[in-house]
Amino acid sequence: MFTAYFDASGSPDEGKAIVVAGYVSTGEQWLEFDREWQSLLEQETVSQFHMRDFAHSLREFAEWKGDEPKTFS
Repeated sequence: MFTAYFDASGSPDEGKAIVVAGYVSTGEQWLEFDREWQSLLEQETVSQFHMRDFAHSLREFAEWKGDEPKTFS
């Protein structure tokens, strides 16, 4: 049995293109990914990851602005 996760980026108000990406994996692999992901978020003191906030150094990522090793590692 496999489980899939999909996420979209963009909206009709922002332009003519919307991007959708997806991943398919086993339930066991998703559980392992989730454990590792939560551990990384805790390590970096981030509650959740939103690319828009990260890319523009907003909200939880405001302190990361200008810290190139942190933002590109």
